[in-house]
Amino acid sequence: MFVANGKQLDSLGVDRNIGFAGNGTYKVENDSLFEFMSHGTDNYLKWIEAGNKIYSVKISLSENHYTQYALDSLGKGSGELYKRVE
Repeated sequence: MFVANGKQLDSLGVDRNIGFAGNGTYKVENDSLFEFMSHGTDNYLKWIEAGNKIYSVKISLSENHYTQYALDSLGKGSGELYKRVE
């Protein structure tokens, strides 16, 4: 399961990002994570219904860090870095 709520400010400075959450099953194969999504909030369900049932990213795991990232055919993309906090 995941929950996301970033900021998406409009020209008046009002946050228009309503956030979303989803869950499903997961599989790790070599350096890739595959998420098979099946449930979520209203706006996430629309994304799933549009044919986006499988989300895949490259991953890197270490004892204290987890990184996931996706690149398009031009080598552009985004990623997320997580650090263990105790």
